[in-house]
Parts: sequence; structure tokens; C-alpha cells
Amino acid sequence: MRGLAVLFMFVLHTAHGWLAPATKGTAGWVWITGFGGMAAPLFFLLAGAGVGLQWHATGGGGGRLSAALGRGLSLVVLGYALRVQMWLIDGGALYQPRKLPAAGTLVAAYVLAYLACERLAQGQPPRIGRVAAAGLLFGAGLWGVSVVEPGKLEGLLRVDVLQGIGAALIVLHLLTHRLGGPWRRAAVAGALAPLAALATYWAREALPGPFPPPVAAYVAQWPVAAAERPAGMFPLLPWLAYAGVGAVLGVYWADAQARGKLLGRVVGLSMLGVVLALCTRETSPAVYALINDLPPVVHPVRVAYRVGICLALSGVAMALCHRLSPLRRPLATLGSASLVVYWVHLEFAFGAAATPIRRQIGFGAWWAGLATLTLAMWLVAVLWPRLRRYWRAQTRPSAAAHSSDFGS
Repeated sequence: MRGLAVLFMFVLHTAHGWLAPATKGTAGWVWITGFGGMAAPLFFLLAGAGVGLQWHATGGGGGRLSAALGRGLSLVVLGYALRVQMWLIDGGALYQPRKLPAAGTLVAAYVLAYLACERLAQGQPPRIGRVAAAGLLFGAGLWGVSVVEPGKLEGLLRVDVLQGIGAALIVLHLLTHRLGGPWRRAAVAGALAPLAALATYWAREALPGPFPPPVAAYVAQWPVAAAERPAGMFPLLPWLAYAGVGAVLGVYWADAQARGKLLGRVVGLSMLGVVLALCTRETSPAVYALINDLPPVVHPVRVAYRVGICLALSGVAMALCHRLSPLRRPLATLGSASLVVYWVHLEFAFGAAATPIRRQIGFGAWWAGLATLTLAMWLVAVLWPRLRRYWRAQTRPSAAAHSSDFGS
């Protein structure tokens, strides 16, 4: 399923990055953005499913809360680090010496913060000095950006998909860690889904309020001018809803696997998803009238529709898992390296590497480019585990020597 989400992500990002303005509004554009738009709901849902699988595997214990929080915080830090990379490479800061000190300070802050989060994820307390240094460098880096290019501050602090997923995982763990069994935790996670979807309308009306935009952006979007981008692309409201549903599915799938009933339950959920999507599609006259008459139900309806599509895709994924399916291993490879593939492909979809074709090509050239990018990212996904194993093999001897000389 994560491999399918990666493919949808390629479709959406390359369409927005490469296709000429004349293609927008056509039937092809509608279909492309419709399928591609399922990438983010799938990623959020599957992140929650991973939590649910963990709850079932540990009998509801889910491991130490600090370790779970460390994993969520790591994604948040990586999300901000990616914004700096895009400023350096795509924004041209790398070639402007006066901007390098600010960018380098932020990079150093994120490296220290990520190392602290990784220690937390491994069940070890983070080093206080490292955390304090990360905070000081972060503040100094933001001050430097405000001096050399103040217009970039908003973009560097924008809440994108990695921050959104990390925040959703943190909320799931914080609200359920004392509840015990996996089904009890799943019940709370499931209740969060409709609550998050329903609360979105009122949160959008109230924000940003007294909160700084980079903080309020974690809660919900609020109306902005047509030329502006929202401070939060993937806030908790409504995106927490998908993670909550995913946590329920993770427990349900794991229970089905343990009982030897996974295939039947996935097929049943897939059929239910088709019905749910048909009943909540906005092209239906009844649904269209409902959301026009009752604006607060817009987000619950859209969440329900996308959850239905995700459930239907679980059946597709199960079919693709058959041993005779030629797509099983390539999709699994892409899915297992989804984070690094997400990171790398952005440079080709939106970044400096896309400059020669940015918003200039038609559908035919786009299809060829999409196929080429998909093959290249599959090769990245294949090579990535080998590079990681090589790196660990090279660093292990020096780590052992350090331990023997100075103690652990």
C-alpha cells in the first residue's frame, strides 16, 4: 500500500511541477490530480496503521512512550530540514555567500535535534547539552534568515507532510499510552477520526488567533489570500483523522492475520470502502447539496470519501501481493524506502533538476517523464539499503574502537 502511495505521489507532484498551464482544467488533469491526491491520505493512514500493528504486537503496551515520541519528533525535524535543503538548492541560497551562515546554522541545529530524537527513539535520554545547542542554533539561524532574506521565514517554517505525520503520531501516542490493550487504544484512535474531521471547520474560523502562524499551522489551515500559500499544508485537523483510522486498521489487520482471516477481512473492507466512497463522492447531487447547506460537514464527507478509497486500495494491494504479481516486489521496494524516495524525487518534480521542463510539457511528454522518474526512484530504493549496510559496516569498527578507548 505504501508503494501505491509513492506512485500516486509521483503522479501528483510531477503533474504540478511539469505540466503546462494549458493542461489544467482538462479531463486528464482532473483524473491525474484525483488519483495523485490519494498519496497523502494513504501515507497518514499507513503511518497510523504502523502504530496499530505495534500495539497489537506488544499487547497494547506499544513500547516506551519516550521512544514513540522520539520517532514522531524525528519526522518533524526531517520535515524542517527538507525545507532548508530546498532553500539552499532550489532557492539558490547555496550560491549566495551571505545566506550560507544562516542556512548552515539551521542545518547544524537540525542535525543536533535529529540526533537527540534518535536517542529518544532508541530508549535513551537525549543529551541536554545537545538539545540546548540545537535550540540556540535554531534561534540564531532564524534570526540570520530574518536579516538576509526575511521572506523565506514563512516557507522554512511551513508545516508539510513529514511534520504533519510526525505530529499525528505524537498525538496518537500521547492520548492512548495509558489505556492498556490494543483494542482499547484502537477505540480511542477511531473516535479521534470523526472528531478531528468535525472540528476542522471551526478551527479554520478561529485560527491563527493569538498563536504564531508556525504554531497554529499544526492545528488547522485558515483562509489566506489567493496568492499566498497556507502556513500548514498538513495540519492535525483534519489529517489526524486518517492516522486514527489507520491505527484501527493496524490492530484489525494484525488480529485478522493472527486468526488466519486476513484475506477475507481485507476483501470485506475493500468492498465496504467502495460503497463508502460511492456514498460520499461530491459529484453526487445529494452529497453536493449537503455540503453546500451544511459547511461544517465538508471535511467529514471528504475524509470519509478518501478513507473509502484507501480501504478499496487495500484490496488492490492484497491482489498485488500475490506471488505471481510482477508488481509485488517493485512496489514493496518503493514502499520500504518511501522516505528517502520522497526526499530525492522532490528535486526532480519541483526543484532545480526540473527547471528545463517546469510547467512546459504536455501529457505525452509527462507520461514518458513519469515512467523515467519512477524507474530512477526504484533504483534509488534498491540501492538505499545497500548503502546503509555499507555505511554501518564502515562505521562499526571506529565505533568499537571509540568504545574500548573511552568506555560506553
